Amino acid sequence: GFAPSAGKFAGAECGQGFFHTLFYKTNNDVSQLALSEAGLNVPGALVAAQIDRCVWNYQTSFMCAEDFDCTQVRAHHKPALPGSNSKECLKSNMRWSPASLVARSSTYGFWFPIFQQEANVLRVVRQVRRFYPDSPILLLSDGGQANFTDVCKLPRYGCMFERGVPENSRWNPHSWFARMRRAAQKLGTDYLIYLEPDVMVTKRHEIDPPYDAGGVFDSFNPKMSPATVHYLEQLGNIRNPGFRIRWNHFGLTGGTYVRTAAILDAFDPANVQRLDFRWLLHIEGDKVWSSDLAMHLALSARGWVVYPWKDASQHYHTVPEDEVGRAEFALQHEAYKPLAAFHHDHKERYNEPVPPEEASLLHGFNDPTPPDVTCHGCVWYRGGKQLPIPSEAPKAVGLDDSDYASLNAVEIGSHLLEPPAAAGLNIDFSAKPSWLVKADGLVVDTRWNKERGGGILVAQTIMMNAGGEWGSTEEPVRAGWLRAVIATNAAHVKQHSQAMVIRWQPTEPQLTPWQLETCQKENKDMDRCRIDNERENFNWEKHLLLAEYLESPENFEYVIMLDADAAFVRPDHNTLGEMAYLLESTGKDVLVANEDWLLNGEERINGGLIFARNNEFTKKLFKNLFQCHFTGFDKDFNLGCTSNDQIALNDLNARPKYAAHFLVTSGKKFNRGGCTVHQCGEGISDQSMIDLGIRDPALEIMHFMGGSKFEAKKALCDKDRDLTEGGPEGYGCKD
Repeated sequence: GFAPSAGKFAGAECGQGFFHTLFYKTNNDVSQLALSEAGLNVPGALVAAQIDRCVWNYQTSFMCAEDFDCTQVRAHHKPALPGSNSKECLKSNMRWSPASLVARSSTYGFWFPIFQQEANVLRVVRQVRRFYPDSPILLLSDGGQANFTDVCKLPRYGCMFERGVPENSRWNPHSWFARMRRAAQKLGTDYLIYLEPDVMVTKRHEIDPPYDAGGVFDSFNPKMSPATVHYLEQLGNIRNPGFRIRWNHFGLTGGTYVRTAAILDAFDPANVQRLDFRWLLHIEGDKVWSSDLAMHLALSARGWVVYPWKDASQHYHTVPEDEVGRAEFALQHEAYKPLAAFHHDHKERYNEPVPPEEASLLHGFNDPTPPDVTCHGCVWYRGGKQLPIPSEAPKAVGLDDSDYASLNAVEIGSHLLEPPAAAGLNIDFSAKPSWLVKADGLVVDTRWNKERGGGILVAQTIMMNAGGEWGSTEEPVRAGWLRAVIATNAAHVKQHSQAMVIRWQPTEPQLTPWQLETCQKENKDMDRCRIDNERENFNWEKHLLLAEYLESPENFEYVIMLDADAAFVRPDHNTLGEMAYLLESTGKDVLVANEDWLLNGEERINGGLIFARNNEFTKKLFKNLFQCHFTGFDKDFNLGCTSNDQIALNDLNARPKYAAHFLVTSGKKFNRGGCTVHQCGEGISDQSMIDLGIRDPALEIMHFMGGSKFEAKKALCDKDRDLTEGGPEGYGCKD
């Protein structure tokens, strides 16, 4: 067995278990055979000893001395990324050099809108030229009298210069979009990096752009309102189905990168004119005129992903001088990235004099410069033509006056046609209740009080995967076991006046920043990276699904996330009603089930069933859990989420603060593994489960996970007890 451990331990079925058995259980027949064949069966020939894990197999600071010296580490296993402990020992090669990262196939151009501050403009250009010797740099004068044409000819600058009509573009979105788009076309690179005079460039960036745009982690600025986020996600889903805003602050300041393809699309006048700046001004205030936010709005409205870049940092004037203090400061200020390439807000050198040679080459223009524009939100375009200055924002194209306060001005695709990725899921695409999230599909809704909302919702994720076992666009007919489970659950939900939805489209972007960084380090292309992380990302999507329906205006009283290979097997029992009663009677908020159907599973939660009461605790819990996965670590939880969601749930339940809210029920009843129909690899805790099978009166939900999936159709479509209620020719049981 697992002795001396009281139960299964991490890696028991892998290398850890193998070596423990080989070295310590030498009386085991298998161990003796292996040792004999290796000539190590003589007493004393093999002596095992435990050595210091912190030195020889470092795996985070857990169980290491508080003052442990990281220079003593000889073999480093993990972590790969910084965590909550400022003294954590990190791998010595975790900062990657530009040459080792990728083949550098992407190209970068720099756009620098300027107005005065000539000395700082030249300083920034010199720094860029040092680290990006072959990248094009375009300076655009937005007012001012300085002509940089001759200075740009000097080799240490090597830039292009254009003079623009003063429009105060920084505070006038339409002007900014038009000029940035023209700059992207002229630069002709894969990415554009936007510069400001207060930027300090300290090296070439080492972390390639993981998304479509990214700047600093400016969590110090206010968030976009939920109404704005919802509005932008609706628009963004038209081009990029499944799109979701990942960063609802600003941060697109000096040192920001933007994918050129995103600029050309999002800032195209035809798309810009669909963005309702009148409504946005009403919701967000005049900060929508700022380019920091305006770019985010336009990019998100087209489904391009904006998320902060770890090679962009905000300069702070209050950073502690000591190493420990700086580490603590970094934990408290996300925008502080001392190892970044681009550092914003270095204004300490403003008003310095221009170097003598450059000063001799800087001269004014021969013709008079038009008067500077100082107003905000006053320069607008319609149909590609500028309106008189000043003007108010033009009405968004395609919207009536009655639409300005509406958050439903845009529909996400067609609900009447079955998308290929949703084929064969028994979704009713003719039904589109307003409370559906994203492109989720309604399977059944028999709640008696639909008009008033409330009730119980069953939410499942069924997304086509690379392996194809959950479905493929090349084969619209889903596997028999999956159809049987869907039909069984739909019949149960219908019988007990509940509702059921399926999320068939994963939320984009699927890849998290830390996953992208890891893939870049390992030189994986994006397709390989997506496939390698697909299983875990699909699992974490379940927590996002829970959070979104707990926050639904439909005000569901309870939401259950149930794995799509788990089925209700007692149609005569209101299983979910019983779960609700258990939460009410115990004063708990979240019901989960353990794995007590396995020999050593009683202390382990299975992540395939989560039944949540709708309240502020659960809304915050599942929202934060998904965000923990996306960022890799959550400070409130003090929890790392770079593994699977089940581990995170078990870690939380081990903490009294969260355990007080969890009701851990018997998996034998509410989430029994399908392997119990025959035999489980770990061993079954109660052999009677094999004899009784799916007809066990104590069983409510059977979870056909792993290889037991292929038993589902046989069990659920039994001719004497058809749980799908559709008969042998119905959706669930038809061959």
